[in-house]
Amino acid sequence: MKFLELIKIAFSSLWSSKTRTALSMLGIIIGISSVIVIIGFSEGQTQAIEEEFASSGANRLSVSITSNVSRSDLFTVEDTSMIQKAYSDRVSLVSPVINETGSYSLNREDYTIQAVGADGDYEEIFDLEIINGDFFTDADLERRSDLVVLDNLFATEVFGSDQVVGEKILIDYEGYKREYTIVGVYESAEQTGLYVDDSNKTIYVPYTSFPTYNGTFRSIEIELVDSENVTADGETIVQMLEKIHENEGEDLYRTFSLSSIADIMETVMGTMTLVLVAIAAISLLVGGIGVMNIMLVSVTERTREIGVRKAIGAKQRDILIQFVIEAIAITGLGGALGVLIGIALLAWTTPMLGVPLVISPWAIGLAVGFSSLLGVFFGIYPAYRASSLAPVDALRHE
Repeated sequence: MKFLELIKIAFSSLWSSKTRTALSMLGIIIGISSVIVIIGFSEGQTQAIEEEFASSGANRLSVSITSNVSRSDLFTVEDTSMIQKAYSDRVSLVSPVINETGSYSLNREDYTIQAVGADGDYEEIFDLEIINGDFFTDADLERRSDLVVLDNLFATEVFGSDQVVGEKILIDYEGYKREYTIVGVYESAEQTGLYVDDSNKTIYVPYTSFPTYNGTFRSIEIELVDSENVTADGETIVQMLEKIHENEGEDLYRTFSLSSIADIMETVMGTMTLVLVAIAAISLLVGGIGVMNIMLVSVTERTREIGVRKAIGAKQRDILIQFVIEAIAITGLGGALGVLIGIALLAWTTPMLGVPLVISPWAIGLAVGFSSLLGVFFGIYPAYRASSLAPVDALRHE
């Protein structure tokens, strides 16, 4: 019997039992749509994370001291120059950084000040948006100018306006007081949803204007050309610093980057996705068992039909192929419907959840291919049972 005729007979049999066929496909549809939604949401979330970190500086790298160390282990301006020269093809900007905690008093209220001492490259490394005035320059560092850049909300709170360039502000570093001239105002992170503690104000000053500056630093901020090899670049830079300070193997320096956090989050998301896909695969397995049960019932109900077909010349192979086709048709059609429903659910839910809509071709191929394999796997036994029936016994079946 021709293969096309077998396909026609198989689909005719399925169409004659539409309700049973639909119920057989239900488990497959639910399983496939679940897989599509889970993988689509996971990839959309991963893409959102990558975009967020890329916009926040995924190519930034911080190198810092891990513990209390001797003065000879601390970073120097010469270290930053050597990093810039040695890795000019990978490093765009380098800034040594000092962090100090100070305070500012206004109307008997003390404000905690997080003072960051840096050089002129710091503005570009952290992409500060200067809305009034300007950031200090390397020339200001050489002159040891007492200049400060503060955020617009702090400026407004202290002076009643963010138009404060030229105003003076006195910062107390635990007894060491320093008066700074405001040269710039940057847009507060609070306005971008990143401000964490309103009582902790961050200001930026030339590192040479710190009363405690002694020529050394505990951290270095680096902007790399791209975010492709941040971790490897960090390890290479740390190795170079260890050689310079002759402390190899002491693990005194550590690196931090948003890219490493993004990698961790992507790994966590990937693990969660695998777990959820495994759960969805269980429903596919249950659906496949359901298909096998329905096919076995179909064999029992169509025993006389099988006997008649064998009596008029149908071969065992023809019966086997017909029932396998029926099983594949059920799972394949169920898989296709599951894909369409999964895509529709993604298109409906992702805008509400604020996740990019990502329809993964490989997930669709995997889902449809897996559902078809289920059809073959769970259809083989019923098909073999049907094809093995003796014509005489089948014709006698009531």
